[in-house]
Amino acid sequence: MQRSRSLPIKPSFRPSLSQLHRPHSTPGGPSDPSLSGIYAWFDIPYHHDHLSPLPPDPKHHLDVFLSSSGPFPRRPQPVFLFVHGGLWMRGDRRHPYRPHLYSNVGLACARANVVGVVISYRLAPAVTVMEQVRDVRRALEWTHKEVGRFGGDPGRIFLGGVSAGA
Repeated sequence: MQRSRSLPIKPSFRPSLSQLHRPHSTPGGPSDPSLSGIYAWFDIPYHHDHLSPLPPDPKHHLDVFLSSSGPFPRRPQPVFLFVHGGLWMRGDRRHPYRPHLYSNVGLACARANVVGVVISYRLAPAVTVMEQVRDVRRALEWTHKEVGRFGGDPGRIFLGGVSAGA
């Protein structure tokens, strides 16, 4: 089963959205049957220093989940941006010991007709807490700017998380 599909709304964005899909990536989340009725994009970079010759930091990536049910075109959906926990020192949107954990947040959002955005951020002690807050802010700014391309309403973004991400 295909892990990502082109979005049937706003066809003018199909080329750019198809470029966001990384065929070599795996969602670290549920098996294919749980993606039934869900559009999902994985490993989308939300920040990159374009002056740097290095690729985007792997922690500057997010996943987007959207329901594929309902009439199209439809009204923009509310958005839930989820920040993982881990004392700011460990963890990822793809939890190392329970890889389905945070992807399930995105899936639950999509099933409730909410666009789910699940992010990662850089961890301490490699960066300061202020840099981590900046990472979350960058993810929020990216979401505000780009979520309309995924059928989300940039005026209805809700931020939440667990533990350090709450």
